[in-house]
Amino acid sequence: MNVVKYIVVVTSCCLISLSCQAQFDEFTFSGRGAAMGGTSVALSDHASLLRSVAGLAFSHEIAASMGYRQDYLLRELAHQWVAVAIPTTAMASAMASYWHYGNSGYNEQRVTVGYAQAVSKALSFGATIDYLYSGTSDARFDASHQLTFSVSMQAMLGRCWLLGMRLFNPLMFRMGDGSDCKLPALMNIGVAYHPIEAVTTTLEFEQHSYHLVRMRGGIEYTFQHALSARIGMMSAPWQFTFGAGWQGSHLGIDVMAATHPTLGVTPQVGLSVWF
Repeated sequence: MNVVKYIVVVTSCCLISLSCQAQFDEFTFSGRGAAMGGTSVALSDHASLLRSVAGLAFSHEIAASMGYRQDYLLRELAHQWVAVAIPTTAMASAMASYWHYGNSGYNEQRVTVGYAQAVSKALSFGATIDYLYSGTSDARFDASHQLTFSVSMQAMLGRCWLLGMRLFNPLMFRMGDGSDCKLPALMNIGVAYHPIEAVTTTLEFEQHSYHLVRMRGGIEYTFQHALSARIGMMSAPWQFTFGAGWQGSHLGIDVMAATHPTLGVTPQVGLSVWF
């Protein structure tokens, strides 16, 4: 591995993570969405329980999802997560998840509980409560503990269109370490279009409270209702994504990779089970 790249990436990510503006900045946990440019809010699959909870409202199955991601092939920048969802009625589901980022030197953790409720056959809402932690093993920086929340919505627009929205930390709560830093707010608005059953296209815009709008988009083609091929891209900076997925009757596997123009490749793998 290039030593210079290693030092630059690790140092930069640690400094960013410890800053006010980028702490707990989010990415798409679903391998499907990650391969489609990092889109999430207008997709509805078992892994969406980690991002746009509203997509779980019509799920009638107990589902579990887990995954692993390694930013730029560096173990120090690894993400790991696990989540479960349980339907409570024919039009509602509850969920819980745990996410870990970093290593023993510096790490961020998140515990989320959420609920999704459909109000009609075409409209659903979701909300989560999130506990966020960050800290270092040597106590050079004060550990941070914070509670925040998110709200999300999905709406079917005719037979071929799905609209999704999500707002994370809308009140921009201050960090729980006694500083004046605020957690960033994040808003995502996206649409998915299904011209035919085997094809899904998606386009999403993301507004971060500390930077300009980011655009994401992707295409998925499914073969024989089981094997899917996906490509996508995102802006700021421009990155290309690609991946594949396989879905059986009770098991789904997703793999993807994102290519950064300077820092290289980020792989991700996910597993979902439902029954």
